Amino acid sequence: MRPYKEQYARVERFLQRISRPNSNREEHEDFLWAFFQNCWHLCDWVKNDTSIRKNKRDAILLAVEQSKPLAICQCIANRSKHYRLRWKQRRNVKVVGKISVGIEDGAGGGGSATISLEYVIKERKKEYRALEIAEYAVDDWRKILGQYRL
Repeated sequence: MRPYKEQYARVERFLQRISRPNSNREEHEDFLWAFFQNCWHLCDWVKNDTSIRKNKRDAILLAVEQSKPLAICQCIANRSKHYRLRWKQRRNVKVVGKISVGIEDGAGGGGSATISLEYVIKERKKEYRALEIAEYAVDDWRKILGQYRL
């Protein structure tokens, strides 16, 4: 298997992990950060995979630079890896958790409550579901790699 394919398979495994409900908040956050780091760093794997011709690697990296979901991945990957950034990010994004509480009245005075946590990405005044950006990023990788028959 080509080296970049190993990393691409890892990206898809982490996408599966963050797509499944997980009652362990810390574990889910770890998977989320790992997804964005691995997704963005697929660039490094492509860039350094000598089984791919250099002109094709360069073209792929140029295509990656045009992808908004992958640019967001880059920002999240860098922010999750580095305590302090020493360079200016291409985008100003942050990931936040949104807690929702639902309360249902039951017959006879009983009731139930549900609590859910969803991670969102905020960029300026826009807000995106983290899972949605992850899915778009993997879709962009599929399109880019497919375009270059990889």
